[in-house]
Amino acid sequence: MKKMTLTVAMLLSATYLFAQNNVSEATQNADFSRSVITQTGQDHFSKVTQNSNANNISKENLATVNQLNLGAAHGNESSIVQGGNTHTSTVTQIGDNKARVYIGGFLDGNSTLYVAKNVNNETSVVQTGTGNEGTQSIYRAISTNTLLDLVQVGTGNVSVQVAQNSIDSEGKVRQGTTDNDAFQRIEGTSEYASILQVGSRNTAFQVIERQGSSNNDSYITQTGSDNFAGIQTTGGDNFFRVTQTGDRNTLEGLADAYNGTQDGNGNEARFLQTGNDNLFAVSQVGNDNTIEGYGLTAGLGANQLGNRNLASIAQDGDDNLSQSLQKGSDNSIDLTQTGDDNTSIVRQYTGLLSSANRNSADITQSGMGNSSNVNQNGNDNSVVVTQTGGMMP
Repeated sequence: MKKMTLTVAMLLSATYLFAQNNVSEATQNADFSRSVITQTGQDHFSKVTQNSNANNISKENLATVNQLNLGAAHGNESSIVQGGNTHTSTVTQIGDNKARVYIGGFLDGNSTLYVAKNVNNETSVVQTGTGNEGTQSIYRAISTNTLLDLVQVGTGNVSVQVAQNSIDSEGKVRQGTTDNDAFQRIEGTSEYASILQVGSRNTAFQVIERQGSSNNDSYITQTGSDNFAGIQTTGGDNFFRVTQTGDRNTLEGLADAYNGTQDGNGNEARFLQTGNDNLFAVSQVGNDNTIEGYGLTAGLGANQLGNRNLASIAQDGDDNLSQSLQKGSDNSIDLTQTGDDNTSIVRQYTGLLSSANRNSADITQSGMGNSSNVNQNGNDNSVVVTQTGGMMP
């Protein structure tokens, strides 16, 4: 039997509110629940809760919220909480709005926390305008095959996606125009995270936390100028790739607050920057790490194509490999490898219609079985290579 608690007039599963300063709240604890809310105007609040209880893990619920703030100065706010299996939620907002979607555990009437398994849930948030905030979270539960999809078109928007204790889930953020921020945090196994930003002065952060996190793939793609990408991974067999196209873009490993970049086993990192005045700095700590590039672009890896580019790569661990390709002017690579069986190949070259001037590569390798292959072809290039160790018993 379906239960529904209403704080504003609601017709079964649908609400249509006009004007402003309205509040809509719906609570459903059953299977196959439907909640559709449409609010036009400003300063509206909508909350939909479709949850499980101690006796039932709900399934196949649908929540749809449309908040259309056409030309208004004040925004609307939407909150959706879903716990159980095969739920779908969609939020569409126009204006200066906030949207929050939570998938995970639930509380009973005595505030006792039940950690329910959540499977095959999907949530989509689309926000158009300026100063929007979108948050999608998998929390307090073991969730499998969850899709978090967040789209923001406008300026000064913020998106946050968090996956805790999740398996085989996917998070996607897509942002357009300028001054947008995107943050994704993953704690789980076999996750896929991607951020796409088109425009200028955008910022993207991806963090894979906890030692138990493994086999996760993360991608950042930025097209435009003055963009920043930060990455940190902890765990094993995690992979990330960053592609930046434009001028004055920056890629760095998250330091200080997040203690570095990659920490674990079998990690891979690939980067591609196209444009001028670009920078990336990466550090890997662990075993079997790979930072790609060169050799028919090596999967479009650590290439920098443009002018006045800088790359700093540090690897600390076993069986590390770094390949790089810089094509342009005033390029510099500073690479430090400490560990066993490390290999570094650096190409700052004149080819493919040439251009490689005043390049510099400084490489330091320490450990066993290190190998360095540097090829510079152009003008005013400088190379300094220091190797300490070799094959030790």
